[in-house]
Amino acid sequence: MEMGLQDCAHTLIGNWHSRGISGGEKKRLSIALEILTRPTLLFLDEPTSGLDSASAFFVIQTLRTMAREANVTVVSSIHQPSSEVFALLDDLFLLSGGETVFFGEAKMALKDRKSVSTHVLTTEIKAMLVQKYKCSEYATAARTKIEEIASIEGLTIEAQCGSQASWWKQLRTLTERSLINMCRDIGYYWLRIVVYLAVSICVGTVFFNVGTSYHATYARGACAGFISGFMIFMSIGGFPSFIEEMKVFHRERLNGHYGVGVFMLSNFISSVPFLTMMAFVTAIVTYNMVKLQSGFSHIMYASLDLLLSIAVVESCMMVIASLVPNFMMGIITGSGYIVWYYDDDCWILSSSI
Repeated sequence: MEMGLQDCAHTLIGNWHSRGISGGEKKRLSIALEILTRPTLLFLDEPTSGLDSASAFFVIQTLRTMAREANVTVVSSIHQPSSEVFALLDDLFLLSGGETVFFGEAKMALKDRKSVSTHVLTTEIKAMLVQKYKCSEYATAARTKIEEIASIEGLTIEAQCGSQASWWKQLRTLTERSLINMCRDIGYYWLRIVVYLAVSICVGTVFFNVGTSYHATYARGACAGFISGFMIFMSIGGFPSFIEEMKVFHRERLNGHYGVGVFMLSNFISSVPFLTMMAFVTAIVTYNMVKLQSGFSHIMYASLDLLLSIAVVESCMMVIASLVPNFMMGIITGSGYIVWYYDDDCWILSSSI
């Protein structure tokens, strides 16, 4: 079901180098996200606010079509609807100052309208409308309907818990979505890969042809420790992206779309190609320029050590993001953890010398 968002189908929302989308487009996008779950009951708070008259009519018309075709009950609050939008409403619950003014079919709200003198105060108009409704046939019909529903015994509503998709489909869908987000977001992994490569080349030039003496061997160990520690500490660069992902996760988790385990696993699987690229590029460049101990097994050991170290820290950053949603406190907590982790692990790589 279209929401008129075809022109911004390939726009990355919230991207720092992109214009993003307008407020009206964001409103329609948020409604579309809820429609995707095919709910049986949909509550909307002012879905037409911030939209022009044409967009407001288009959104309400789409909701009306969905309600008719998919048998969905849509409950929405609307302030000052246009006559075209008003004509699309089925039932109307009109409030004024917290008092019910009308409750019934929308088309009946305009029946038997009587003009009100312009000199009558607004408060008096409200009182007149409230009193007229209480004595009207619409109020009687509403009370009768409520009593009928309340008198039904054994009235139950079957709650739909959990996602209708299988666990494997959830994993596949989340992994694909996470992989697309990581590929699109330059600051997620691509920028870090470039930084790692640049640092590896710089460190390699510093320790290039350092020699084979005792001090040279010690320098190589320091080089390996620096590379390991730098890559581990730079893993905190993914924390802002984790914070944004957790916002989406909390909303989708509350709606019962998927569980914690499948979300964590899908995120880890989608990050493996980037982590592997970072670890192997850094290890191979540094290993060959610094002339560490030769042999394919040693190079693989160094690469896997970096890969596993980064993977552990990346996973812990996601855990910290779930526990500390505040950006600054999360950065501080993550930095403290990395310092502790680096103190125990940074010299493991030097054993490959």
